[in-house]
Amino acid sequence: MNIYDIGFSCCIIRVMKGFLFHKQLCPKCGKQFDAARVQCPYCEAENQNEEVVRSWKECTPLGPGRELLALFIGYIGLSIITTFAQILLLISCWNGFASSGLVTGELANEIFSVQEISSGKGLAIVFLPSYALLFCIIVLFLWTDIKPILLRFKKGSSYLGAFIALIAMYAFNIVYGIFTADLTGGKSNQNQINVVSIVKLYPSTSLLVFGLLGPFVEECTYRLGLFNILKRFTTMGAYILSALFFAAIHFNWSNPSVLEWLNIPPYFFSGLVFALVYDKFGFGASFLAHATNNIISVIYSI
Repeated sequence: MNIYDIGFSCCIIRVMKGFLFHKQLCPKCGKQFDAARVQCPYCEAENQNEEVVRSWKECTPLGPGRELLALFIGYIGLSIITTFAQILLLISCWNGFASSGLVTGELANEIFSVQEISSGKGLAIVFLPSYALLFCIIVLFLWTDIKPILLRFKKGSSYLGAFIALIAMYAFNIVYGIFTADLTGGKSNQNQINVVSIVKLYPSTSLLVFGLLGPFVEECTYRLGLFNILKRFTTMGAYILSALFFAAIHFNWSNPSVLEWLNIPPYFFSGLVFALVYDKFGFGASFLAHATNNIISVIYSI
């Protein structure tokens, strides 16, 4: 790395810092606050920057640091929790099968059969408690911002936005399904197969976790976290990149089959719609659309 590379890197860091960590001085209380907020969080005085107010009016900015943490907790946190749950499952299976007198080879086979992707029980043991725990962690993390988040559900526009989102997603899925029916053969991707296998074993718990807790966690992670961060640079980029990320987390990277790639557009479109209604109608709209869509899917799978 030469001096020009170092200089360029410093310029990029300064630009990012200017975008992400720009603060505004409140004319009423004299305290600095995140320039993306519509109101001062200390005295609730209105932000005098009309452009910011128009752009962020329906969003719920947490501040750059907390938005990055929300993304980290929701995305990395889920991976850590599920990995830990898998380790506990592995230990439990090992102790259970070992006590039954199985030899080493048979023991390994039994354990891996429980861990298999197609094992609905194994998936349920790992993912249902993991999402419930992550929901609790997210709520605790967002506790100081929980009031403005909950107030979004009192606005009628939240329900209108959710309705528009659902109509758009179902219309797209129907049309896309017609054009790709011959290619998919009516089969689902691995993510949907996993969810259905859990739902059939634990329908009531799945309705709670996949219908309410999961959407809340994902909306906090990818709208309050990822979308808000990206919106500080460019709104259009925030739409596209957050939708791509949403599609990527539902993709089976261990087996990137044609079926998996064919399911990318519906997930991308859903992520795009969730981002749009969050930006235009607020958190309540994106959560209600996401939760309603999942609840319908769970009920249909039962």
